Amino acid sequence: MTVNRRTFGAEMSALLLSGLLPRRLEEESRWLEWVSEPVSAGYWKKIRHEFLVPDDIAYLNNGSLGLSPRPVIEAIYRHLLETESVKSRKYGDYPWWGYGPSLEIRKTLGDFIGAAAEEIALTRNATEGINTVASGLDLNAGDEVLMTNQEHPGGRSAWYQRAKRYGILVKEFDLPFPPKSPAEILEKLEAAVTARTRVISVSHITTITGGILPVKEICALARRRGIVSLIDGAHAIGQVPLDMHDIGCDYYATSPHKWLYAPKGTGALYCRKGMAERLWCHTASGTWDKPELGCERLGNVGTSNLTLLIGLVAAIDFHNRIGAARILSRENYLAQTLRSELSQIKGVWFGNGAPPDLSAAMVKVMLPLQKLGQMADKLWEDHKIWVTGAEASDKLPPSIRLSCPIYLTEDDLQRTVAILKQELTRSA
Repeated sequence: MTVNRRTFGAEMSALLLSGLLPRRLEEESRWLEWVSEPVSAGYWKKIRHEFLVPDDIAYLNNGSLGLSPRPVIEAIYRHLLETESVKSRKYGDYPWWGYGPSLEIRKTLGDFIGAAAEEIALTRNATEGINTVASGLDLNAGDEVLMTNQEHPGGRSAWYQRAKRYGILVKEFDLPFPPKSPAEILEKLEAAVTARTRVISVSHITTITGGILPVKEICALARRRGIVSLIDGAHAIGQVPLDMHDIGCDYYATSPHKWLYAPKGTGALYCRKGMAERLWCHTASGTWDKPELGCERLGNVGTSNLTLLIGLVAAIDFHNRIGAARILSRENYLAQTLRSELSQIKGVWFGNGAPPDLSAAMVKVMLPLQKLGQMADKLWEDHKIWVTGAEASDKLPPSIRLSCPIYLTEDDLQRTVAILKQELTRSA
């Protein structure tokens, strides 16, 4: 079919004017004029307007999937247009990662999380990173992997598959619900370690509650015992400042599409110097048997999407321009405000501890109900409030998990609390 250039141009212009595509390129840098200014009453509203989410939507499910701001979307479509037109390509400069451009991207990401470029393998998400370690590490039947009872399916399934296939043991210990202190979590973990424990695989911030684990202390314990440490950092990157060398873990897997607001399908695996060589590749490409390449060998899985990684670099730039400390302070403020408002509802309690030591931008709210039913669906369908709900278990009441990203406003919080009170009254 022949494409009419005039018709195509008109259609693209219509999309731009309708807001379905980002602003025109000449407008792309205007946000840089104010993003570094001191925080004022309107500062975070300006941040909100850098995201495409409409004003009538309160999106509190960032813990499942984050939203990308305009500068990230602009970087993606600019690069896509450039690569597909081939006009800016040098001979041999292929438009996929695993080759030339990836080293600079790995350096940018490494600088952001306190690691060397050589310690970074580019992945699609934390699940892929965890699978790289779980499938690649040499273990024997009877060797034990220790994890919490709050791991995401992407954080535990690879280990359970290996247990079923090769006879390793997987052991879970119960996290306090809620924990009283980081020390209490560490004591629970240490009590669960046995002589057969070869790997400790736990979350930095859990998906179930949004609670923060004392990963630096956990990794130090593992190191003293000669145990490999793997941290699932899917919720941590962008939510809290990271320094891999300070944490001291052997492996750390991330999903920047949550709290760094990066494109979906971007991720990274950090391997402490010397630890990449201990892993078999889960996908064997031309460099699979070159351990001297370190993490580059693990990330070389063939043709993939460099455009998304350009968006990841833009997300890091967006985060850095606002400032990690400013972002964390805002998240803690929103979460504390939400906890304060919700605590006034009779029968409500929290499944995670308060910021800053035991949580950051996520609030796990236990509800005074026998059954959640369709409440979460109704919050979205009737009120445009998106939360994550969990039905009651044998030991716990129904709950919702609320995420507080930087594009959430105080008005969003107040409306959410008011509507939740109404729904609880109807369900009582």
